[in-house]
Amino acid sequence: MFHTFSEAEFPISTRLADPGIQLWRWVEFALHIPYFLVDFRVSMKEGSWGRHLIFSDVNEVIQLNALDKTHFRIQSVCVLFPSYMTGSRTYELVEIREVWSNRDSHHDLLFLTKCDRKLRSYEYSDEASESEMECVLRVATDGSDPQNH
Repeated sequence: MFHTFSEAEFPISTRLADPGIQLWRWVEFALHIPYFLVDFRVSMKEGSWGRHLIFSDVNEVIQLNALDKTHFRIQSVCVLFPSYMTGSRTYELVEIREVWSNRDSHHDLLFLTKCDRKLRSYEYSDEASESEMECVLRVATDGSDPQNH
């Protein structure tokens, strides 16, 4: 969830952007939740270019990862973790390789980072053990085809 404000809007010529495109100098994070920064490469006959999107819902990332990879490939997924998840005093940006979900509660997520750190989305007193979780997103940045599970 993001809040946008008119004073943060960056004017852009219609010659430089498609109709409906708006640019923002800044946005406000509405909630203290993980945010997902996805870098991917688009390849068409006209050329190849990078895109960078930020999502507030892991399900959007899962859907993007499930699309046909003919014309794009995810390069990396980083998560901007709020301080309560990392024990730090502020948000922390970490590249991830997998996301696991509790079969009974889609809000209970386990993130495996590229450096083998495990971060849990919520501190449930009745949180599922890792054996009760399933992989919902796997990011392969080595050129192999990542698979959703």
